[in-house]
Amino acid sequence: MDRSHYTKQVMNDIFISYSSEDRDRVLPLVNALEKTGWSVFWDRKILQGVKWRNVIESEMQNSRSMIVVWTKKSITSEWALEEAQVGKRKGILIPVLLDNVEPPFGFGVIQSANLAVWNGDSSSPNFIQLVEDIACILGPAPKSVKEAEQRHRLGAEAQHKAGQGRHREKERQPSEEEVKRKAEEETRKRIEEERSRAGKFFFSYGRADAEFVLKLAADLRSNGTNVWLDQLDIPGGARWDRAVEEALHASPCLLVVLSPASVASNNVMDEVSFGLETDKRIVPILFKDCAVPFRLKRFQYIDFRAGYDEGFKRLIQTLKPVNQLSTGQREKSDRRNFHFSWKLSVRGFSAFLSVTLVSILAIYLVMSQSPTEQPVVSNTQDSTQEVGRQMAYNLIQTASEKASMICREVETVKLKREGLKLEGQVESSMIDLLKKQIQDLDKNIAEATAAYADLITQLVNLRSDVVDSEFEHYTQWLTNKSSFVQISKTRMVKLHYNQYREGKRSVNVSMMKKDCEETLGKGT
Repeated sequence: MDRSHYTKQVMNDIFISYSSEDRDRVLPLVNALEKTGWSVFWDRKILQGVKWRNVIESEMQNSRSMIVVWTKKSITSEWALEEAQVGKRKGILIPVLLDNVEPPFGFGVIQSANLAVWNGDSSSPNFIQLVEDIACILGPAPKSVKEAEQRHRLGAEAQHKAGQGRHREKERQPSEEEVKRKAEEETRKRIEEERSRAGKFFFSYGRADAEFVLKLAADLRSNGTNVWLDQLDIPGGARWDRAVEEALHASPCLLVVLSPASVASNNVMDEVSFGLETDKRIVPILFKDCAVPFRLKRFQYIDFRAGYDEGFKRLIQTLKPVNQLSTGQREKSDRRNFHFSWKLSVRGFSAFLSVTLVSILAIYLVMSQSPTEQPVVSNTQDSTQEVGRQMAYNLIQTASEKASMICREVETVKLKREGLKLEGQVESSMIDLLKKQIQDLDKNIAEATAAYADLITQLVNLRSDVVDSEFEHYTQWLTNKSSFVQISKTRMVKLHYNQYREGKRSVNVSMMKKDCEETLGKGT
């Protein structure tokens, strides 16, 4: 048997990393990619008697792109994680989801192609999008290049047969239909530009609800509504967090899909907080029964639980006032702005004089008030107190979730340190990998602890009675949800808050690790 193939520097187009338990599920993906004309390597191509690890290492280094297949099995596979790290470091990684799972820590910032409901059809929109994402790294697929060349050749021949004389006559004297078509095309482009400037409706949702959200986004787009969805609008290989942040800034409105998965998602709650802080319009969409977050309870939601069609109809009616931005309205607004500009220039001095006189009069009236007279501020006080309560609740929730994340990382470091005890019994490369992972985790813990300490500081700067009350409200909400593990983290946040408020100690990394280990040992 000839094994010389594995001693040469063969450069495959695509390297596929996956869990061996998912081999039958990955096979349709391999077949579909090979039909595009790209060369694909996966471990089933390794010959018997060849050193498996050497082949894998060689193929990873020489492949032009890498696909990592995330499933319930692969997200816990050390081999898949190690291979994905190589692809990420080289900047050639394209993640693919065959299950609706969260990618492992450190890979969530890279947009994943979602094939969770893919049936193996190469004409599926999701697979076509994956091919386009791969083409961003490799260039067009060989099959598509050949098809394009063939279409171009046939088109050129047909155009030549049509005759150059008739073509020139059409250009000289365009038909009435052509003029009408161009006018309609220009109008359509102007409307699209207006809608684009108005921003897209941003979808915030939990990954478990992806199938529902994809259908809803497609229906809204078919209805003429301009929406932004990460799975449709972020190209493969792009930084997910940066793309989401830019879309959030540009969007005038957030469509928040509420379900048990979304209310438990840190990303969704961060997006909601950003929307509230920047005064964006919030439209909650109740997809499944769940405990609506405190910060969203004052918003009227669109209920999809009773039926999709009825919920979609209500959503369209809700979004219609924002979505209907016509060119005529824009031109009318521009004309008003023009008239206002020249009127302002003519009357500028008189306007300035009027404002100055009114300001002087207002100052005089304020200074002439009796010293004992107090303005009525009850409504303002109530509003201020409500803002303070909501701020405290949001800070407590965020700190509790941050503490959970830090404690999970601390536990992972502890387990990996146990693995270091096998030094001398396993390959040195495995030990080196463990040390690198521990180093990265320690760095993440330090950064997260600094952010956590800042949250505690913000809590200390609020009224203590308000903070104590909101700790009770949040703990009660967790109790109703039976989130007993999260309750223990919230108690830890309360402990750190009290210690910092009393001046005993501030939060640091060593203290955080110690308290996390104690919390993990005690459970709830």
